[in-house]
Amino acid sequence: MLLQRGASVHLRSDKWGTLLHSAAAAGHVTLLKLLVAAGATLGEEHRGKTALQVSEERGHTAATMVLRRATTLERRAASSALTSTKAAEAAREAAAAAAEAAAAEA
Repeated sequence: MLLQRGASVHLRSDKWGTLLHSAAAAGHVTLLKLLVAAGATLGEEHRGKTALQVSEERGHTAATMVLRRATTLERRAASSALTSTKAAEAAREAAAAAAEAAAAEA
């Protein structure tokens, strides 16, 4: 398979968009799963539409479900990473404030 030989999942053409867009337009569920697992960008637009929107417009229910699930998981992961980053920043600020307080008392 091309992906196993190093082909990029981010290939794009002016006519068809990304590989994800092409698979979504065709309703090719297996290929969508492979591309998502290989790191294809879910939110990338071609002619103003994401692969999810293309799939929905074409009425490919199973493909749409795959892309919705992947998009939801991607958003949760991003939100979790953001929450973790904010928690780490808050912990650093609290530690700095505690250090300042301790220095002021000394």
